[in-house]
Amino acid sequence: MSAPEHLGIEQLHSWLVHAHAACVRYGELLNTLNEFPVADSDTGANVTHTLAGAARALTQADVIDFADAAAVASAGAVLGARGNSGMILAQCLLAFSESAQSAPSQGLRPVELVAALQAMARGAVKAVSHPVEGTFISAMRSAAQAGADTLDNSARPTLEEVTATAAFGAQEAVVETVGIGHGPVDAGAGAIMLIMTALADVFNPQGDLTGTAVNMLTDLSQNNTSHKRVSGRSGEFEVVYLWNATAFQAERLRKGLGEIGDSVAVVGAVDSLNFFLCLSASLFLFLRLSVSLSLSLFLSSVLLCFLACLPACLSVCVSLSLSLSLSLP
Repeated sequence: MSAPEHLGIEQLHSWLVHAHAACVRYGELLNTLNEFPVADSDTGANVTHTLAGAARALTQADVIDFADAAAVASAGAVLGARGNSGMILAQCLLAFSESAQSAPSQGLRPVELVAALQAMARGAVKAVSHPVEGTFISAMRSAAQAGADTLDNSARPTLEEVTATAAFGAQEAVVETVGIGHGPVDAGAGAIMLIMTALADVFNPQGDLTGTAVNMLTDLSQNNTSHKRVSGRSGEFEVVYLWNATAFQAERLRKGLGEIGDSVAVVGAVDSLNFFLCLSASLFLFLRLSVSLSLSLFLSSVLLCFLACLPACLSVCVSLSLSLSLSLP
């Protein structure tokens, strides 16, 4: 049986299903590495949930064009995205989908796949307000670069070669980040390594690169150290909301929330906007209040910025006062 010349709808579906299965099986292993942005041991579950949304959407869709299939999967990922890593993954799949819009209807050839991987790497950076090295972002960028190098150095690169080298690139990013002191590899980086090896295994099931990745993660989980915080702020709550908004509003929201929260991620597709951020207790209280009362995005942003500038104790008092006054009949 000849190797497929395109990453088509069947291969895309297999990739998402295999990646989801790997994260289900090894989700607890990913959780042991989860220390950034909050050490709450949920990265495995968040990435799994996001992949489930993408795979389920594609399974239920009736599409014959690859660009449409990629768009359906990315929209499912956005709607299913949970947590910081889940949001970044959803943005990566959205970027993959956007890149696929110019590909042949039957799917991606090696050159289009490399372009899609590079778009995913850019998407990972775009998703967050303050990109941090030694995370999901580093592994995705290394995978894309390895795929591009194969395209440049091989006379007739195949999908098997491109996907395998992309997987190796993600694995090398994991090892190199730990080895040269750029900080520990977090759960998000481990997740993208599993996702890239799952893609490689679609084109070469006998290679079992996912098994190799799992062995690496097992070793890392036994020697993991803590991340250094990238700012002086301390997020006490993780917040995830799904709103209806445009891409322009998403960009404005990302910039605004970046001023008041830690590890902000905003992703969106076809009028659906999903955002994640870490907040202090007082800001979290007010954000819940503003959403429950359907305050406008502008008014919520103004009041949130005001609270963020206050000392912690005063900010809590103002939030509680607002809560009481606005909840009275």
